Amino acid sequence: MAVCRTLSLQAIPYLLSLAQIWEGTRLEERLIDACSGLYPLYTDQESILAEVEPFYRELMGKVSIEDYYYEGIPAFAGDLTKELMQGAAQAKLEQRELRMSIIPSLLSIWSGVECPVEYTSLLDDDTVFSSMSK
Repeated sequence: MAVCRTLSLQAIPYLLSLAQIWEGTRLEERLIDACSGLYPLYTDQESILAEVEPFYRELMGKVSIEDYYYEGIPAFAGDLTKELMQGAAQAKLEQRELRMSIIPSLLSIWSGVECPVEYTSLLDDDTVFSSMSK
């Protein structure tokens, strides 16, 4: 579900309400997965609403719902840039595509500047040096 790309925990109560309506269906599972995409629920088993709901209700009282979160921590452009740079360096070293989509998109949205790499970017010396000269 694309809802995890909102980064806003304010979506969680709505997702939980919908999960109650669709309890017992595959849609309930997808809605719980969407909550986990916003703020990871660390569990090894398949989660059911009765187990998940108390966790997220408690979470909403502990964290600032005004902040944006990425993988369970407040989103900070510097941390995401570091992760992108590490991923790009690894992709260049392995001579493969970047295979990273959310972080470049977020950085482009926040900065207003198009990120020089995207999911399918094959990172080699030509790509790196041409993006540095822009």
